[in-house]
Order: sequence, then C-alpha cells, then structure tokens
Amino acid sequence: MRQTKLIALLKNLDALEMKHFGEFVASPFFNKDKRLWTIVQMLRKHHPDFTTRTLVKAEVFKKLFPGQPISLSLQNKMLHTIASLLEDFLVWNRLQQQSNKKEFLLLESFKKRGMDKQFFSKAEKLRLALADKKVGDMDYHYDNYYLNFLIYGHPNLPKAKGDEYAHDYNLSLDQFFYGAKFKSIAGIRCFKKYFKGDADGLDGDQLLEFVDKDKLSGPQKAFYLLAVAFGAEITVPKYYELKDFVFKELHTFGSDLVDIYQLLFNYGVYCPLKDKKDRELFDLYVLGLENDLLLENGYLLEVNFNNLIILACRLKRFEWAKKFLEEKIDLIYIDSRKNVEAYSDAYISYSEGKYEEAVRKLMNGDLEFSIQFYTVNAKFVLLKTYYLMDDFDNLYRFMDSLNVFLRRNTIQISKENQKGMLNFVSHLKKIYQSDNKNELLDLKKRMEKEPIYSKKWLLEQIDLKL
Repeated sequence: MRQTKLIALLKNLDALEMKHFGEFVASPFFNKDKRLWTIVQMLRKHHPDFTTRTLVKAEVFKKLFPGQPISLSLQNKMLHTIASLLEDFLVWNRLQQQSNKKEFLLLESFKKRGMDKQFFSKAEKLRLALADKKVGDMDYHYDNYYLNFLIYGHPNLPKAKGDEYAHDYNLSLDQFFYGAKFKSIAGIRCFKKYFKGDADGLDGDQLLEFVDKDKLSGPQKAFYLLAVAFGAEITVPKYYELKDFVFKELHTFGSDLVDIYQLLFNYGVYCPLKDKKDRELFDLYVLGLENDLLLENGYLLEVNFNNLIILACRLKRFEWAKKFLEEKIDLIYIDSRKNVEAYSDAYISYSEGKYEEAVRKLMNGDLEFSIQFYTVNAKFVLLKTYYLMDDFDNLYRFMDSLNVFLRRNTIQISKENQKGMLNFVSHLKKIYQSDNKNELLDLKKRMEKEPIYSKKWLLEQIDLKL
C-alpha cells in the first residue's frame, strides 16, 4: 500500500496506541460501521512497517466483499473515514494525557449548565492541586492563569472573594506573560543569530531590563537568561554560565526542558569554543539522549544519531559509539535503520584507523544504501579511506567515478553541495600529488575562502604534509 495519509499516521503510532485505536474504532459511540474495525485489524498486522507487497487495497476489500466487484470509490471512502477516525483518536488520546485540560472543559460545562456549586467545588480542588505542584513550567503557569480566568470570569463569583481572585488572576497572568515573552524573545533572537540578522532592538528589551530575574522561577529564569544572552555577543564564558545553570536546574524545567535544551544547544553551536567544540556538543547530545529530548514520537532522529556517532569518534570514544549503535539502533525508523546501522558501523571502523575493515563494510555486495544522504557520505568516507591507505589505484579510480556521480545527480544533490563536494575531490587530488611546501601553503590559503565539503579534514591533511 502506498504512503497515504492514513499509513503515514498509522506508522507514527506505537504498539499500545495501535491497540487502543482498534478499541476506539470498535466502540459504537465513535464508529457504527463494523467493516472499518475489520480493516483496522488487518492493517494492525502490518504495523508499524507496512512494507509487505501483499498490503494493497484490493486484497483488503476482497476479504470484506468476497465475490463482488471492487469499487474504487467505496475503498477510498472507507479509508478516508478511518483516517478521520484516527485524527479523532489522536485528539482523544492527547486529551487523556492532559488531565487539567479535561478538568477545565468540565468547569466550562458546569458554568454553561449553571451548576455553580459543582463549579466552585471543582475549581477549589484544582487551585489546591496546582499550589502543590513543584515544577513552575509554562504549562503550570498557563493552567494557573486559565483556572483563575475561569473563576474570576464567573458571573456568580462570591463578592467576598472578589478581591482575592482578582489578585490571583492578575498575578497568574503576569507569570504566564513573562514566561511566554522571555521564551519568545529567546527564540526570535536565536533565529536571528542563525540567519546573521540584527538581534538588537527587539520588542521586549525594556521588559528584560525591568524584570528582577532573582524572583523568576526556574524555566522563566532560563528563558530570561537565554533571551539576554542571544541579544548580545556570543561568548565562551556566557556559554559555560548558561550550561551550568541549565544542568543545575534541569529538574525544575518540566515541559519547558525541550525548548530550553534546544536554545542552549544552539548557543553552543554558535559559540567559538574552538578545540572544545566537539567535547561540549557531545556532552549536550548525551544530556538530550539521557533525558529523551532527542526523540520524536518515540524515535531518534537520524541527524542526532549520526552526529552522536561522529562526535564520539572524533573524541576517540569508540567503545561508547559501538555500545550506542548496538543499544539505540532500534530507535531509528525501520525505513532508515539498515542505512544508519551500516553507515555508522563503517564510520566507526574508519575512525579507528581500521581502513581495510571500513572498505570491506562499505563495499559489501549485499549493502545498497536506499537514502541519498548515506550513499553520498559513504562514498566520501570510502574516498578518505583510500587516501589514508595510500591506495593510488583505487583512489584515482574512485575520484573519477565520484566526479561522474556528483555531476549526474543534480536533482538529489543541491547545486551548493555539489560545488563543495566537487571542490573536495579536486583539492584532495592536488594534496595527494604535491609534496611542495609552497604549493600546499598556497592551496591552503585559497581553500579558506572556498565552499568545500569536509574542509577541516582536508586542511588537516595539508598540515600533515607540511
């Protein structure tokens, strides 16, 4: 079955969610067409991969309507209905995970039905529950604000408590506003730094100067510090100050941890840490890994997986990289898992200096990368390996074939990347051929201004020959 909207949604469900979706469709309250439940049960057998060739609409509907001609319009209509049910299920499932939102909807129902006694009794219980919460994240401040909004906006609020609730409403509104504003300023300034824009003069500068940061909660203070930091020059001392604060207050951030972590990570990326860059980024990646901050829908993004392998190898943490590959490869989507595992395994061997082993793994006749990223990067690892092995014949032969590959694949490879990669091949040939110190120094000087793939590695090879 081709990658339809329904299949895309189903692939993002874990096993328990898939089971619950089947129960959701089986409920007559949500669905009265029993045939849809039958289709969902058939689809469930192929979850989460949906790679089998037998999973086609014709096969599904032959079992539902044996001996009858297949109606394409009916097929599409039923699958569309299942997709709509799945969207309803995702909303319902999300609501089950957010108890306060359910309680707020209940309060709104009480208010709409004129059930004042039930409204104020439930509201007071929620106030006490929020007061006991130890994490003052943005979810907390929003819930506190919205609860006070519902109470203070009730037409039958007791007059004796009017001043108390007015104070609580305004206080909770300020706390939510400050947190949201600091988070917004930090995000915008980070974005502008990335695109080399001017981060000064943004709306909120006066607010940052006005606020007493020592009275802010953990997440509010983190967003405040990050907003101030991104509004000034990025420096190494400021990076370590932010890192120390985040690592120390990690347990107080609650649901804001992901955003705070991402902002700190970006600051580290932009920071001129020089020879400490790899070590620091590795530490930040490990922090994200240990706190499940790198996961999306229970899966580890390939870019994060690849970067962890590369950084570990640069730091000579080969055993860590091997253990990580073995223990975490199942966190990669099944469609990409074979590519990631094969490339990572070969890259570790290459980084260890086991060049023949790396070549053997990359030249495995059973291995065929199905994703362009791994095809290209595997070729460059192989090229570097031939160079380091001083394998003249394979090096030159592979340079020629790589040049042809890069010039032909203009659709999959952007023009900018193509230019950088072709420059890499050209300069590597010059480095390999030359033993003249002046020629190499001149080449090194020219390379500094050119777009070159893996430029740092090429410069290191020149330094080794000087």
